Amino acid sequence: MVFLRKLFFKYGLIGPDLDLEENVLISIDQEGKIKEINTKVHLAITDNIPYYNSHLLVPKFINTHTHVGDAILKDLAYNKTLDEAVGENGLKFDVTNIPKLDRVRAMRFALLEMIDCGISTCFDFRENGLQGILELLEASRDLPINVHILGRPQNSNKLEELVPYIKGLGLSTPIYYNKEEIQSFKLFVDNKNLWLGTHIAENNDVVLNAINKFGISDLQLALKYLKPNFLVHLTSLNHEELHSIPPDIFLIFCPRSNAYFSLGFPPVGYFLSNSEYKIGLGTDNVMVTPPNILEELRWTLYRLKEDNIHPSPSQALKMITTNPSSFFSLNTGIIQVGAWADLLAVNLQNPRTEYARDPSYSLLFHSNIPQDIDLDLFHGEVIVHEKLKM
Repeated sequence: MVFLRKLFFKYGLIGPDLDLEENVLISIDQEGKIKEINTKVHLAITDNIPYYNSHLLVPKFINTHTHVGDAILKDLAYNKTLDEAVGENGLKFDVTNIPKLDRVRAMRFALLEMIDCGISTCFDFRENGLQGILELLEASRDLPINVHILGRPQNSNKLEELVPYIKGLGLSTPIYYNKEEIQSFKLFVDNKNLWLGTHIAENNDVVLNAINKFGISDLQLALKYLKPNFLVHLTSLNHEELHSIPPDIFLIFCPRSNAYFSLGFPPVGYFLSNSEYKIGLGTDNVMVTPPNILEELRWTLYRLKEDNIHPSPSQALKMITTNPSSFFSLNTGIIQVGAWADLLAVNLQNPRTEYARDPSYSLLFHSNIPQDIDLDLFHGEVIVHEKLKM
């Protein structure tokens, strides 16, 4: 990898609000963090600084919900129900019958695809206990991507063995446990200072099963006993339940996955309209949806337009950059002094983006990622994608 000290860009999306600035000069320190940002700089090509005069500088993306463990099962979930594909005894757990070498190789390919698509960080719900976690660590070894593993204990007695490897727990749904186990998960993450998240209301069956088992919905169960840091999906909540979610919980939506299983469109627009909430996007199961998070955002924006909801470019891009960066204190996914220099230079001068009027809209609706990425930095170092695949 090559280390760069200073870079010049025609445009850049700077700071927590992704302000569009022109003529941006970025300085990077020895550690690989952003040392200085200057805008409206007049620079000559002869100044011997890498000069990206037809490019948009973008913070690398954050995919806040993935399952890379089922990457080996691509296409097998087509025409299956959600429960048949990813339920308690679903297809995704057939991976244990596949040789470990192939499982790890498939996960590594999924992570390489994320890197190709400009992703610096993913949050992976990792099934199969300690074995699944160790396989993901093996798959991600030496790759320029932050993989935050959210472990799933096979039972509450095996939580301690996960601690050295995980950033938190990621539960399929709280309804698979009893109240005592749920409370033990909460106590565990609090004592270890770990994150805690769960799928909620992915479909109506989960909600009904929760009511039959506990007398309350899975959301009410989670809010009362689990008290999670973040929730995933929320596809089948009624209006009253939407109102009941505290604004200090991070909300993650996976619209393409929901569409794949014909579950409807999640309430992205509802929470976009309330600035108290922080929301993010994930691509969910690799066997179902390619992990290109910009494509997830693009698809989401088209679907929101059907409901006459039109977020600004910065409001949209925050879902895959500064929102999760801020909530999880990541120091990536944002262009500001002191943050990691995890940066993309997206070419705005190509047949797809020629005649586009606005750099941010061009990124959202016309660019081809990864094809239009001309520079990819992770911790200040240039990623040479061809070498990663060798």
